[in-house]
Amino acid sequence: MRGDNSPLTEASRYLKFSWADLDLLPERGKTVSMPSSGALYLRSAGSFTSTHSMSFSPVKARQALPPLGYCAFCGRDKDAKGKALKLTDEHIVPEFLGAGIELRRATCVACQAITARFESEIARHMFDPVRKHLGLNGKSGVIENTNFPADIGREESDRVFIPIIHYPTVLVLPMLFPASVYSSRSSDTDGLYRLRMHNINASKRNLEQYEIGTLSTQAIDTVRFCQMIAKIGVTYAASKFDPRTFSPDLMQLITADMPNGTAQASHYNRVGCIWDSQDSATSDLHQLELGTIDWLGQSMLAVKVRLFACYEMPSYFVALN
Repeated sequence: MRGDNSPLTEASRYLKFSWADLDLLPERGKTVSMPSSGALYLRSAGSFTSTHSMSFSPVKARQALPPLGYCAFCGRDKDAKGKALKLTDEHIVPEFLGAGIELRRATCVACQAITARFESEIARHMFDPVRKHLGLNGKSGVIENTNFPADIGREESDRVFIPIIHYPTVLVLPMLFPASVYSSRSSDTDGLYRLRMHNINASKRNLEQYEIGTLSTQAIDTVRFCQMIAKIGVTYAASKFDPRTFSPDLMQLITADMPNGTAQASHYNRVGCIWDSQDSATSDLHQLELGTIDWLGQSMLAVKVRLFACYEMPSYFVALN
């Protein structure tokens, strides 16, 4: 876990940011990067060129893309006995994030169970208060909870329940070093350098009503998060290209069982940020772009994933092959 302005140098799966002094909370409605100080080691990285794009408005719109006809993640359309597999539809961006575009018949039951598990954990631990405050429509509509546990601990979590009207909602996403396959960063090393956060409604005045003097953001499971970003990239690209040609280690990242508490670093090998990407605010809730990354004289197929673009959140680049 990270605290006030401590440099992000240690490899860690779970991350959050803590304020010991509520006067240091970002201004409501503002987006900042934290820690705001500390050394940043720049690494050379590839450049992205976009060829296709897809955007998602804040108002959920449903759309069904043509069926894939086999599982985008394991490549199968039949089981070991040659019997046709049951295939289900797959949302390009998870539905809990207010997105309604689906790739039809694109995942088998086994792979769908794995992706549903890590998406459920991310929804609950990272985004539930944000989803409630922004009124994002998931599978069952807007989340019904009226209070959520706020973390007032630092190194150890210490949760208190606060009514949603005063809940300190902060949207927080990780900012990553460029992935090792398209940068000079070594493989299987820590890939996070900062957190990007938008203060939706957290205020010292509201928290003091509950005798609260410290606050931490939602904790980020970086493994689950990178699995979700990789899955978004593959699903979107599968609407244009044959995913069976994508890198096996990328598919393994998406479908691997990553037990909670297990130290990992390989998830940064194909998912990362690129320094020169333009991450200013837009009118779109989410944005996707399909294109190529050029690095060391080679060109690789890649997807740019930007969640909560309207809040100046970072772009992630998934290397597909």
